Amino acid sequence: MRLRALLIVAAVAACASAPAPRVAREGERMVTVNGAELRVHEEGLGDALPLVFVHGYGSRLEAWRAVQPALAQGRRTVSYDQRGFGLSERTAQGYGPEAHAADLLALMDALHLERAVLVAHSYGAGVALAAALQAPERVAGVVLVAPFALDEQLNATLRWAKVPLVGEYLYATSFRGFSGEKYQLAFNDGGRFATLSALDEVEAIQAIPHSDHAALATVRAMDYLDLEARYRDIKAPVRVVWGEADRVTPIRTLPAFAARLPQASFVRVPGVGHMPSWEAPGVVLENIEAVLAAAGGG
Repeated sequence: MRLRALLIVAAVAACASAPAPRVAREGERMVTVNGAELRVHEEGLGDALPLVFVHGYGSRLEAWRAVQPALAQGRRTVSYDQRGFGLSERTAQGYGPEAHAADLLALMDALHLERAVLVAHSYGAGVALAAALQAPERVAGVVLVAPFALDEQLNATLRWAKVPLVGEYLYATSFRGFSGEKYQLAFNDGGRFATLSALDEVEAIQAIPHSDHAALATVRAMDYLDLEARYRDIKAPVRVVWGEADRVTPIRTLPAFAARLPQASFVRVPGVGHMPSWEAPGVVLENIEAVLAAAGGG
């Protein structure tokens, strides 16, 4: 239970308040928004409705590597590391779904994206929904994959993490440990994706200084009650893709999401865990394309 609580998503990284290593990979650059440098990866050009991919807690932009290229024909696609995760900057403040949503909208400004469809995984779902509430004219549609965006999804360990000193102890003793077990929990077929090289990458990112700080700050800012009361106000088309074998954000909370997002369509994926974008990329692509069509972005 403690491992699952500290994962919440893919548990593929860490977080906190020191500059991250710079990158110089093709299609990537560092973009400063709201006082933090974020790692951004772009693919595709064209006038079709753009896509912005939002990863989950503890994850990074590579979570979308199996689907982003296939959607970059005739349109801009953007994935990025959220503040405090991946190779983006660790700052002292600026965490939680609403603050991360403000970063997302500021990144769209910096990239001159007037309007886009948001594709979000796990914790990123709350970020995307918050962005759609903050600036509905900017969000043409939303695809949520294995969403984490309700107060009832905060289990006992996450609630204890909000308590001063208790949270620091939990993250000092557990956040960096058992990375292999935490990573494998994200997949129904852990042996296929949790390779030694993948685990080495996880450990390297978790070792970035002050990563624990950003992870804990994000949990402490997970205040969903006000947000979830307004999810039904989102007018843009919404689709939810959920693996039936998800052990991180179990599908048993689907009815609660359906109650708060009555306008959404829900797709259950048998035999798939918390990372449908890796285990069932075709299903994720199909649903992104459906939202693009509904949003008039074809």
